Amino acid sequence: MLSSLSETITVDKLSAKSPPINGIAKPSGLLLKTNSCSSPVLSSQTISNSKSLDINSFRNKINNINTILFNSREKRVHPQKDDKILTDWNGMMISALARAARILDNKEYGKHAIKAMDFIFKNLKQENGKLLKRYRNGKSGLDGVLDDYAYVIWGLLELYQYNFDINYLKNAILFSDYQIKHFWDNINGGFYFNSDISEQLLIRSKEIYDGAIPSGNSVSANNFIKLGRILSRTDYEDISNNLIESFGKKINRYGPAYSNNLMAIDFIQGPSYEIVIIGNNSKNIDLVLKELNSFKHDRKVIIKVNDSNRNELIKIIPFIDNFPDHTDSKPWIYVCKNFSCDLPTQDIEKVKELLTK
Repeated sequence: MLSSLSETITVDKLSAKSPPINGIAKPSGLLLKTNSCSSPVLSSQTISNSKSLDINSFRNKINNINTILFNSREKRVHPQKDDKILTDWNGMMISALARAARILDNKEYGKHAIKAMDFIFKNLKQENGKLLKRYRNGKSGLDGVLDDYAYVIWGLLELYQYNFDINYLKNAILFSDYQIKHFWDNINGGFYFNSDISEQLLIRSKEIYDGAIPSGNSVSANNFIKLGRILSRTDYEDISNNLIESFGKKINRYGPAYSNNLMAIDFIQGPSYEIVIIGNNSKNIDLVLKELNSFKHDRKVIIKVNDSNRNELIKIIPFIDNFPDHTDSKPWIYVCKNFSCDLPTQDIEKVKELLTK
């Protein structure tokens, strides 16, 4: 229970009049019998003076009132909370954190992106490439839908561009192949929202509209063109091109409703670039990456090759074997476009010039 002084202070705080609007005083929420109290005009110092209290005693009173009110509210039945961990939303968050970590050179963002992806690998991924939809209280369940695969692959691509961990590329391939096998419409093109092994619905819909969040198909269009360029796999690029063609009439009718699709089209039409950086001096390579990550456009994918990852990379990116080893302290940089590479250079300004052609 509140003391009489506490009750008086509480009423004073709640019933203080709001400031006039256009010269007309607005009654407080308390006077209007609503659930929303207006912001008080009276300061803590003013109220404490009116109650003959020093400011510290007044603040202690307020803290005591808040504690009593909180404890009383805790006795009520709490509203239900949706505290599931969702695969698609985490994939989208990972892509944003990894991209921000790369462009802003913020290791803290990168650490959280890596940690979140590790959680997905541990709790929401199956060996055959299947993703589960949600996790809560130690239990994972529900078949993943298109958005789960699209957003997680997006996150994996951004993580690879951030730290060049080949494991992210391998998992991007695993999930992409599963997505094609179980979601692709072999007749009309595009990805269905539900897989062919999930619960069978009357209609298998396709989402293309980019609203508050981008559609799984538009994210996939971006994913497959970039993954295709990294791996030099034209079959992945064909998926991206087919996606754009399948929904081309809708995109042409009102482009702003399909903004993420337009980003994929921009990358496809280009010019876009593949950049191969070869060297073993990580400090000098980091300087190059910092320049590239702050470049004025992002229509590019980057592959980093060194002695420790070269053999593993060749297994999934065979064309890397065509590039010679370089042992110089400064890395050699190849700028490629349409699978044709310019002569290598160690001059970052020359690289920037090539990226504008």
